Amino acid sequence: MLVPELLLETLQDLTNDDYKTFKWYLTMKIVDSCKPIPRCKLEGQDRMDTVSCMIDSYGEAIAVKVSVAILRKMNVNNIADDLQGKFEAAEGRTPGSSGSSTLNPTAGATMSAQQGGMVIAPTFTGSSTGPVNITIHQK
Repeated sequence: MLVPELLLETLQDLTNDDYKTFKWYLTMKIVDSCKPIPRCKLEGQDRMDTVSCMIDSYGEAIAVKVSVAILRKMNVNNIADDLQGKFEAAEGRTPGSSGSSTLNPTAGATMSAQQGGMVIAPTFTGSSTGPVNITIHQK
C-alpha cells in the first residue's frame, strides 16, 4: 500500500472529533525536526487534503512518524500501532524494529526530498570498510 493511501486509511479510522484534534496537533511542534503546519493550510481541509499537506510538508516517511506521534498523544495507540506496523511492513522492515535503516554503503543509495522537506541520514551497520560519501544537491 502506498504511504498516502495508508495515511488516508488511518485518518478515516478517526471520528470527526478525533480528526479535528489530529489537525490541531499538526499545527504544533510534535517531532523535534519538523516545523508545525500553519493552521491556515489545514482549515477546512478534508482527510485527503490533509494527507497531501502532510506529505508536501514532511515527505512520506516523516509524515508517518508525525502521525504516529500525534496518535499516541491522543491515546489512540491501537491506530498508531496499526499505522506503524503497516508502514514498516511496506518498507520491508520487521514491525517494531527501530526507525533507522540499514544500508550497504557499497551498494549505493539515493535519497531525495521535495522542496521544504528533509532527508534523514541513514545509519550504516556492518563491517564494510572504506569511505562513505554523501553528496547533497540543491535544485
